[in-house]
Amino acid sequence: MPQHHAAGNTENCFSFDHVFHKQLYNYIEQQAIFIESISQDSFHVDLPEPDPIDAKIAKTIETEFHKLEIQNGLTN
Repeated sequence: MPQHHAAGNTENCFSFDHVFHKQLYNYIEQQAIFIESISQDSFHVDLPEPDPIDAKIAKTIETEFHKLEIQNGLTN
């Protein structure tokens, strides 16, 4: 099994107690907590009221396209 020899110390780099694995686990745990905190936050967004004239124009265009679909037999 590969081991690291430094200053007479022998440590198993595949051990769950290895410094790298402890740091990696702590990093992943911190990221999970951070992501969880973001996903639980909520915020309010104000949407402007549509201009009634623009809404009427859009509805007219939608209605005309629908009529063309019916005339051309393109409805579902």
